[in-house]
Amino acid sequence: MAIIKNKTNHTIRFVAYRADGTEMAQKATKIPPDNSRYVSKDYAGGIDWFIITAFLPESSIQDHVDVDILPAVRDGDDALTFAKIGIDEKFVFVEDADKKEFRFYHDEEEHEGEIHGW
Repeated sequence: MAIIKNKTNHTIRFVAYRADGTEMAQKATKIPPDNSRYVSKDYAGGIDWFIITAFLPESSIQDHVDVDILPAVRDGDDALTFAKIGIDEKFVFVEDADKKEFRFYHDEEEHEGEIHGW
């Protein structure tokens, strides 16, 4: 299963999109600090990878993303950042205060904290 951990001090909205740009539905888009969400292989529907995006909690998010101009979202707010994640990978979302940016990185060893389904 894929795991996305929010390692910032902020509650962040995470949205996943398939390769065709359509959103993968989820119960709750916000992940509090030090919490994680997982995407099971069954839930992903047989795909090998998807695009994970991070937004500010108050962002307007649409159900389709233009994969040609990521991280921009059609008729919505732009993402803070995005990453291509494999269905068996663990990614961590962090804030780099020195560079004044957010980013994802791959880390199979990171502790998940409290983990919930997508």
